[in-house]
Amino acid sequence: ALAGMEVAGIGSSFAPSGEALAFAAVRFGAPGYREEVEFSGRSLEGMDLANLGHFMRTLAYNGWLTLHLRATGGDDWQKVEALALALGRALRRAVVDGGDAGKSRA
Repeated sequence: ALAGMEVAGIGSSFAPSGEALAFAAVRFGAPGYREEVEFSGRSLEGMDLANLGHFMRTLAYNGWLTLHLRATGGDDWQKVEALALALGRALRRAVVDGGDAGKSRA
């Protein structure tokens, strides 16, 4: 999936969704996982929210990256959405197109 891409190594991002705010930071090269997320319920739209943490931990260890996630405020839906947005942006910042290496990303 990373063919033609250059791994910059580190990326991070904040992302809001409604009243929730999430932060994600990634670093390629060593597996690790930490999350600071508290959900008010056990499930969301039929998905057990414990599976979200399991998925993220599996992504970190199998993707050989350190992953830190934090979300506060809002309801469970907003937290999950903000986490997904923050993670996507952090990964984008950690992996850049080979032709764009060294260019600044907003």
